[in-house]
Amino acid sequence: MRKIKKLLFLFMTLLSIFSTASCELFLEDDSSSSTNKYQLNSFKLSSSTLSIAVGEIKYITFSYYPITWIFTNFSYDNSIIEVVESSLTGMVIKGVAEGQTSLRVSANGLSDTCIVTCQGYSDSYNAETNPYIYSITSVLQLSPGSSQKICVSLYGGSVTDIENYSWTIDNSNIASVSPTGQYCIIEGKQEGYTRLKITNPAATYPYYIGVYVFADATRTSYITSSDNIKTLYVDKGEQTINVDMVNPKTDTYKDKFTYSIIDGDTESVSYVSNKNQVIVTPVKAGQCTLRVQNSEADGNYPLDILIRVIELVDGTYIIPSETTVTVSGSDLYSISSTIYGLTAEKDYATNDFVYEVDDSSICQIHPFAEKCSIEGLKNGSTSIYVSHPKTLRKRQILVIVTNQEQGSYDMDCYITTSQNYIKTKVGADPTELTVALKGGSEEDLANFSWKVKENPDTAGNNVINVSPGNSSNSVEYTSRSLSNFVAGTLFINPVAEGTAVITVSNPKSYYPTDITVRVLDENANLETDGVSYLSTDNNVIRFPSVNSSVNVSVKAYGISSSDYEQTVWTSNNEAVAKVIGNGISAEITSIAEGETTITVTNPLSENELTIHVYVGAKYISSTEKIKYISTNTEIIAVTRDSSPVKLTSTLVNGSEDEIQTGFAFSCDDESVAKIDAQYINGIAYITPVSCGQCEISITHPSTDITKKILVIIKNTAEELSEFKYLSTTNNVITIIEGGTKTVNVSMQNTTDIILDGYSWYSSDPTIAGIQATTTSTATIVGNRKGTSIIHCSSSYCSYPIDIIVQVIDASTAATCPYIEATSSVLTLSKSTAWTNVTATLVGGTDADNDQLEWFSDDKTIIEAYGQNGVGKVRAVGAGITYLRIRHSKAVYDQLVLCICDDGTVSDYSIQVSSGNIISIQPTSGEKTITATLVNGTAADNSNFTWSLDVYDVVDLTYSANEALITPKKEGIAQLTIHHPKSTYDQKVVIKVQQYTSFGFGSSKTSVYVDDTTFVDMQVPTANVNTNVVYSIDNPEIATINGTNSILAITGRKAGTAIVHAKLMAGTAVYSETANDLLITVQPKKSSTKYISSSQTIYPMTVGDDKILYAELVGTSNPVVDEYSLHWTVGNPAVLEIKGGITNSDGNQTITGNQCYVTALSAGETTITITHDEVETPLVYHVIVSGTGDIKVNLNKTYIILDKGSKTELTATLDNAESDDYKNIEWTVDKVNNSQICSILGNGKTVAIYATKPGTTKVHATFTNGSTAECTVQVNDTKSITLDTNIWRVRPNETKNFYYTVSPADATVTAVVITSDGNTYFTCNQTGEKVDSEGRGYFTISGMQESSTSQSVKITTSEGSYTTATVMVTWNNSIVLDNYSLSGTPDETYKINYKVCPPDSTLSWTDHSGYMTITECVTKTDENYREGYLKITPSKETPETGLDITLTHTNSSTGKVFQKLTIPMMFVYDKYDFKISNLFIDGYFSKYDEASNVFTLSDGDTIVFDLETEQKFVTIEDLKVDNSTCSDKATVTIGNNKKTVTIKNIIKDQAAPVYKITKLRYPSGDSWKSSEWYWTDENNDNPYNPRAWWVLYCGSTYYGRTAGTIDSSVTSYSKYSDKLNQAFSNVSIYIPESEIKNYPYLYQKKAQHFDWYDRANIDIPVGPLAINSNASLTDASGTEYKAPASSGVLSAAVHQDDFPLVLTITTSSGKIISRTLYVTREYHMCSRNDDDLKDN
Repeated sequence: MRKIKKLLFLFMTLLSIFSTASCELFLEDDSSSSTNKYQLNSFKLSSSTLSIAVGEIKYITFSYYPITWIFTNFSYDNSIIEVVESSLTGMVIKGVAEGQTSLRVSANGLSDTCIVTCQGYSDSYNAETNPYIYSITSVLQLSPGSSQKICVSLYGGSVTDIENYSWTIDNSNIASVSPTGQYCIIEGKQEGYTRLKITNPAATYPYYIGVYVFADATRTSYITSSDNIKTLYVDKGEQTINVDMVNPKTDTYKDKFTYSIIDGDTESVSYVSNKNQVIVTPVKAGQCTLRVQNSEADGNYPLDILIRVIELVDGTYIIPSETTVTVSGSDLYSISSTIYGLTAEKDYATNDFVYEVDDSSICQIHPFAEKCSIEGLKNGSTSIYVSHPKTLRKRQILVIVTNQEQGSYDMDCYITTSQNYIKTKVGADPTELTVALKGGSEEDLANFSWKVKENPDTAGNNVINVSPGNSSNSVEYTSRSLSNFVAGTLFINPVAEGTAVITVSNPKSYYPTDITVRVLDENANLETDGVSYLSTDNNVIRFPSVNSSVNVSVKAYGISSSDYEQTVWTSNNEAVAKVIGNGISAEITSIAEGETTITVTNPLSENELTIHVYVGAKYISSTEKIKYISTNTEIIAVTRDSSPVKLTSTLVNGSEDEIQTGFAFSCDDESVAKIDAQYINGIAYITPVSCGQCEISITHPSTDITKKILVIIKNTAEELSEFKYLSTTNNVITIIEGGTKTVNVSMQNTTDIILDGYSWYSSDPTIAGIQATTTSTATIVGNRKGTSIIHCSSSYCSYPIDIIVQVIDASTAATCPYIEATSSVLTLSKSTAWTNVTATLVGGTDADNDQLEWFSDDKTIIEAYGQNGVGKVRAVGAGITYLRIRHSKAVYDQLVLCICDDGTVSDYSIQVSSGNIISIQPTSGEKTITATLVNGTAADNSNFTWSLDVYDVVDLTYSANEALITPKKEGIAQLTIHHPKSTYDQKVVIKVQQYTSFGFGSSKTSVYVDDTTFVDMQVPTANVNTNVVYSIDNPEIATINGTNSILAITGRKAGTAIVHAKLMAGTAVYSETANDLLITVQPKKSSTKYISSSQTIYPMTVGDDKILYAELVGTSNPVVDEYSLHWTVGNPAVLEIKGGITNSDGNQTITGNQCYVTALSAGETTITITHDEVETPLVYHVIVSGTGDIKVNLNKTYIILDKGSKTELTATLDNAESDDYKNIEWTVDKVNNSQICSILGNGKTVAIYATKPGTTKVHATFTNGSTAECTVQVNDTKSITLDTNIWRVRPNETKNFYYTVSPADATVTAVVITSDGNTYFTCNQTGEKVDSEGRGYFTISGMQESSTSQSVKITTSEGSYTTATVMVTWNNSIVLDNYSLSGTPDETYKINYKVCPPDSTLSWTDHSGYMTITECVTKTDENYREGYLKITPSKETPETGLDITLTHTNSSTGKVFQKLTIPMMFVYDKYDFKISNLFIDGYFSKYDEASNVFTLSDGDTIVFDLETEQKFVTIEDLKVDNSTCSDKATVTIGNNKKTVTIKNIIKDQAAPVYKITKLRYPSGDSWKSSEWYWTDENNDNPYNPRAWWVLYCGSTYYGRTAGTIDSSVTSYSKYSDKLNQAFSNVSIYIPESEIKNYPYLYQKKAQHFDWYDRANIDIPVGPLAINSNASLTDASGTEYKAPASSGVLSAAVHQDDFPLVLTITTSSGKIISRTLYVTREYHMCSRNDDDLKDN
C-alpha cells in the first residue's frame, strides 16, 4: 500500500506541473494589439497624374504594405470629379466638369496625391458653343453573336445629364442595343451595316456610330478619321482634316470621297477638298456637321465630323485680381480672374479658367471656376499661371508663402561646443574641438559649415588652419550622440601669432556660435601662462512666453572661485529680457517677445560670452527675404510704330553682387515684339513689330520665379487708349508696426489728369490698413507684423496694381536694421537738375536717418549727396550705375539702380497754371493746380512730384502734373513742385485768409455828434507780425482810436473827415495800398428817426452769452418797425449770433429788436445795426477777453481715433495775444511706457496722431502753469467683419447673416453685384442693427438657383468694406465626425452628422444581418439638422469589412445630393474559447478546467463542445490535425462543427483483485511479517508434510497450521491470544498476485510436497481458502473476488502526452488555430466499477 501511495503522489505532482505549463499553451496565440494591426509602412497611388473627360469613368489602383484592412478618405474638388466608389484596391473616378483638382487619398495615416485634369476634348471649350456628345468610338465592327460595350460623354454637360441619353439604331435586325445611361452594349445579329444614333436633351446635335456586322469583319470597308470633332478659331487660319478608308475595294478609292455640310450653321465654315483631304476655313462662330461619303463604303454609310468655330475677341487678356499674393500661416488666400473686354458667362465661361502652380511643394491650389484658393505648405515662392481659351496668353501670379512650420527654424535647436575659447601656440599639436547640435539628427551633421575671421599679429599671416578631416568646408562627424545632441569634430591647427574667431553654422540652427582662438608665439609656456576663459554649453535660451525666468550658469576656467563675483552679466535689450547676475550664475527673465543677447564678462577672462535669448514661438520663419524680380511695369502697351521701350528690372532682396548681373530676357512671339538689346544688369529694349500680344520672360539665377510682362501692340494711339493701366514707384514698401507711409499711383496711356475714382483695399487690413481715400494717393498704416498686398484699382482702367507691404516689429527691426529707399530703379536723363530719393533706416530712430551716407558708384554717370534721409542724384553722363546708401547700423548697403540717358540738356522749367501765389478763403472749396514742363513732352507729365512745407494749412492730393489743394485754416504754406528735368523747383505760396487786401470794412461811415461808432479792419494773413497805424486829416470833426481789428470814431462836430490807415511790419510799411475812410459827422439826434441803445461798448469774457437790445426812435409804430432792425457781426470767429445767417461776405446777420450773442474767442469785433429808414447805423464795439490771467482752453476734451488716423486739437488762451500761442507746451502721457498717440506740430493747433490702441491724455500747458487736457482714446482700425463671408441660401428661403462693425454706430450698406444681370436673391440695402456693440445683419431671400456665385459688397459710413459671396443653391452638404468605423461587435457606435438643408433625407445601405442603424436627431434650426447615426452590431462583419453607402437626398425632389461610403469593420481582435457539454465514460479520465488539460485513461472516451466566449461570434467550421495523435487516440468532429470526440485507442487494462471486508489484526508492537514453514505433522515425517505459517514477535514464533490451531506443538507459542478476538470491518483490495504475501489471511489447500522440495514450493494464485482471520465473502457467504477497479489498488501509470491542434473558422471568416494538450495514462483495474467509484 505504501508503494501505491508513492506512485499516486508522483503522478499528481507531475500532473500539476504539466497542467501549469499547458495552461499557457491554450491562450490566444494572436498577440498583436489592435492599435498596430492596421498600421501601414507605405501607400502609393498607381498614377500621380490623370486625364479624364467629362462623364468619363476611370479606375485608379493603389498599393500598400503590409496587406491589411485600410480606411480611405478622399479630398478633391467635387465640382470637377467624383469618386464614385472605392475598394481595398482602388477607386472609380468620374469626370464632372472641366478643370483641374488634386485628388488626395489618405489611408491609415499615410496619403498620396494625384493631379486630375478633366477636359472634354483637347481643344479649348467655348461657352458659346452648345454642349455636344462625343466618344472615342466612331465605327464599330462586330460579328454575329458578338457584343461590345461603348461609352459616350456630354461635353459641357453636368452629372445630371448622364441619365438622359437616348440610344436608337437604324436597323435592329442587324444589331441590338442595351443602353444604361452613358453606356450601351451593342450585339451583332446578322451581317450588314447600320448606324447607332445617340441623343441628349442638353446637346444640339446627335452623335452617330457606324456599326458593321460581318462574318469576316476584317474585310469590312468603312470611312475613318482621327478628327471626329474639330475646333477652329476665327482669324486663326485653316485646318486640314484627313480621312481614310479601312479595307478599300479598289486602289482608286481616294478619288471617290465627297464632302458636304448637312446641318448646323452652314455658313460658319468654308471648305476645299482634295481626295482624302479637306481644308476647312473658319468664317464665323458656330458649329456644323461635315459629312464624308465614299461609294466603296459598305452600305454607303457616311462619316460625320462635328466642326466647332470659336471667335477670339481681339485685345482680350486675363486680369488676375492680384499679381502678387502672400500666403501666411494656415490661412487660405483666394484670388480670381476676369477677361478684359468680355462679360463673364455671356462672352466667356468662368469654368474654363485653368490655374496651374509651378512648385506644388510650396503651395497647393484649389481652383473653382474663376476663383482659386491658395494653401501654403512651406516657406518660399512660386508662380501660379492662369489661362483661358478666349485669351492668347497665360497670366502669372507670384505667390510668396511665409510663416509655415515647414522651412522655419526650430528655436529649441542650437549649436554648442566643447569650449568657447582656445589658447594655443605656434607649433603646438592641433586642438580637437567638439561641435554639437542640440535637437538635431544624424543627417544634420553633414550640414555644419564654418568660417574663420582672422586678426594676425603680423599682417598677411594666417593665424590658424581648420581641418574637418574631409575636403568640404563642413564639420567632420563621427555619428556620436549625446542625449538629444549630435556631435562632430573640428581640428584647430595653430599657424601664426594672432587671434581668430571660428563661426560655426547649421541650417537647422537660427543662431551660429563663435569660438575664439588665441595663438601665442612658439616659445610661450602654456602651462605657466595659463588659460583663463569663460565657456558655456548653452548659448541659446528660448522662452515660450513672457514673464518667465530661468537660471543659467557659465563655466570659468583658470579663474579662482573667489573671483567669480567679478563676473558681469549684461542684457543688450532689457525690453526683451532682463538678467540678474550672481557670480557665474544668473537669472534671466523674459519681458516681451523678441530677440536680444546676454553678454557675460570677467576682467580675468581672456574672452567674453554671448548668449542669445529668444522670447516667442518654437518655430519662426527664416529672416532671409524672398528674392524675386521686380520691373518698372507689368504691361507694355505701345503702338506698332513706337520707338523701342526700355524695360528695367531688379532683383528684390538680392545681394549687391546678385543685382548687378544674371538677368536674361526672352520673348515668346517675336512676330509681335522683339528684344533689340538686353543686358545682364536688368535692362532690355523692346521693339514693337506688329499688332498682337506677346509675353516677355525675365529670369535670374538667384530666383526660380520667372517674371512675365504682357506686351500689347496696337496700330494707333486711339486703339491703345483703351489699355490704360496704373503704375507706381512703390512696388514694395516696409512699415514699422504702428507707423505709416504714403504711396502714389499714376494712370498710364492717357493724357487726362485723373485724380479721383481710385479704390484701395488691403488683402489683410489687420496687417496693413488704408486711411480712407478715393484719390491716387493713399496712406498705409502698419497695424501688426506680417505681409499684406495693397490693391489699387481705378474706374478708368481695368488693370489694377499691387503693392507689397511688409509690416515688421520694431524690436525685430531694431536687432537688424536695414535701409529702405523710395525706389529701387531710377531712370534719369543727363541734366543739371537733381532728383530726390528718400531713404529710411528701418529699425532705427529718427536720429539715425541723419546718419545715412550717399555715394555714387560711378561719378562719371551720376553725382549724389544727401542730408537727413533725403538724397539728391543727377545724371552727368550716359550709362548704368548704382546710387549707394549706407549706414553704420545696417549690414548691407541699399542700392538704387540708376539708368542714365545721354540726353541733351534742354532749357527745362516748370510753369504752374495758378501763378506763384495763391490766395483762398478758409471757407473756399478745393482748387486745382496744373504744372507744365516747358520744352517737355506729354510723357514727362507723370514725373512731377509735389510737397508742402506744412500740412496744417491745406490738404494736398496730386497725380502726375495736377494737384488739388483744399484749405483747412488761415495760414501760409509753400508748395514745392519738382521735375527731374528741371534745373529748379517751382515754388507756390498758398495763403489761406479771409481778406486778400488790407483796408476798411467799408469806404465810408457816419456818426452823430458825441456818439461813437466802430469800423472793422480787414487785415490779410502775413508771415510777419503786423500792426495798423491810423491818422485823420481833420481831427476837429472826429477823433479816432483803433487796434488791428477795430477803429473807433467819435463825432465832435458836424462835417466830414478822412481817416488814413497803414499796415506796418515794425517801422516798415507792409502794404502800400491806399486805405482811406470817409467820415460824415451828423448833428445831434433830433426828432428824425435813428437807432438808439443804452451803451455801444460791450466787454465780454470768452464763453459769455449776452442779449443786446436796440430801439428805433422817431417812428410812429416802434413795435413793428423795430422788428426790421438788421444786426451784423463783423468777425464771426470772435462773436457768434445765435440763430444767425452767414452772408456772402462770411458775416453773420439776424433781424429783430434784440440779438443773442456768444463770445467765442478773445478779440474785438463790431455789431452793426441798420434799418432801411435810418441813414446812420448804430455800431457796437464788443471786446472779448479772458478771465484775467491767461488761461488755456482746448476745443476738445475727448477724442476717439482709429489707430493710424489723426485729428487736430486747438488751444485758445484767454486774455492773451497771438504771440502767446508760441509758448504753449504740448505733452502726452505714456501708458505702460507705450506711446498711445503722438503730437505733430506746435503753437495753437497741433495734430494728434494715433499710434497704438489705448487711452491717454494730451496736455496743453502755458508758462504760467495754466493747463488743459484732452482724453484721447485710440481704437483699432475701422472695420467690418462678417460671421461668414459665404452666404448660402436656398431658393424661396430667407436668412439673416450677421456682421460686426467698428465703430458700432457706423451705418452699413450693401450693394448686390450679379455676374449676368439676373436676379437670384434680394438683400436689404441697410444693415439691421441688433445691439450697441456693432452687431447687425442683412436679410437674404433666395429667388432662383444660380450655377455661379454672386456677391454683395458691404460698405460702412467709416469707409471700411468687405464682400460676401452669395450662393443660391439648395446648399446641400453633409459633414460627419467619422468617415469610417472599426471596433468589436460588443459596442454601440455613433457617427455625428450635420446636414443641410435641415429637411433633407438620410438613407443607408441595409446590412441588417450584421448591424442595425438608426437615426437620432438632436438639433434642428433654419440652416442645419444635427444628430447621429446609432450603429448596433449584431454579429461580426467579414474580415474585409462592409461599406455602408450613406445617401443624402432632397426630400422634396428626390434628387441625390451626396453619397458617402463609410467602411465599417466590427471584429474581435482576440477570441476566447470554452469547453462545454463535457462527457467522460470512465472514472479515471477527467478535464481540469483551471489548466485546460485533458487526462485520458485506458479504454476511455471524452466528448465535449467547443464554444466562444464572445457574444457575436459563432464557429462556422472546425477541423482537427490528426497527424499528432493518430497513433494515440481517435479524434472526430461532429456535423455541428463544434463537438469533439477523443477516444483512447488502448482498451481497458484490468487485473483480478480480492476485496477484504472483515479482518483480525495481530496485536502488539513488534510484529513482523509472516512467512511459511514446511514440516510434517510429527515434525519428522517427510512423507506427511504440513504447511505452517508463523508470525514473529521479538524472538517468539507463533505458529498456525494450515487449517486449525495446532495445540500439540510445544516448541511454538500459541498466538491466538495475540490476535484481536473481534473482526474489524474494512474495505481493502489486494490483487490476486499479491495476496500470497499475506499468509495469515488464508490457508493453502492440502497439497503433498516433497520434503526436500519445500524450498521450491509454488504458491498458487487462487482461488484460495480463507482462514478465520479474514472474511472475503459477500453477504451470501460466497467467496468474493472483486472486478478490476480504477486507481485504488493500481496507481496511474503515465503513458504519453500529445497536442490536439484545432483549426477554427469564425463567423467573420477569420481562421484561428488553437492547441489542446492531452495526457494519456492507464490503470490495471476496471475503468467503470460502480462499487469502486468512490474509492
